[in-house]
Amino acid sequence: MKETTEISIDIEVYRAIEALRTSFNQSANDILRRILSLEADTSRVKAKSTREARNFESRKVYEIELLSDKISGRFLIEVYRKCLLRLADLDPQFLEGFSAGASRQRRFVARDPKRLYLKSPRLAKDYAQPLCGTWFYDTNLSEPQIKQRLKYACKVAGLEFGVDLIYNL
Repeated sequence: MKETTEISIDIEVYRAIEALRTSFNQSANDILRRILSLEADTSRVKAKSTREARNFESRKVYEIELLSDKISGRFLIEVYRKCLLRLADLDPQFLEGFSAGASRQRRFVARDPKRLYLKSPRLAKDYAQPLCGTWFYDTNLSEPQIKQRLKYACKVAGLEFGVDLIYNL
């Protein structure tokens, strides 16, 4: 194992590193090695093939259409966040209404990061991110979870999912 050292980074740098994540099993160190063009860390499992590695680098762009406006980004969580911000811009009361939404274990948005995670508030440290103002949202979401939340967001905003918000991923 290679020698390691601990560094402190601010939340903005952390978010920038997370935005470059190409898979859930990738560490922050792996991300930094890739963007700094350092030799791959051989202590971790490498991509199964050169083609798979290229696929990670050439990821598709995710896109959602909200009221004829295209919202796009390299990562689905980024598009989800932009969509929530756009809905909040359209209706100042949207986030308050959306905060009533929850799955069995998580709230969709909350003013206190620990209130996002109903059964595991400790997850807030790793997955709660600021949305806007005093609102936070969960970033540890799968594609089906994001779709579920967007359907609920449409309901809160008085929009029709599939018509006013087109989700084709």
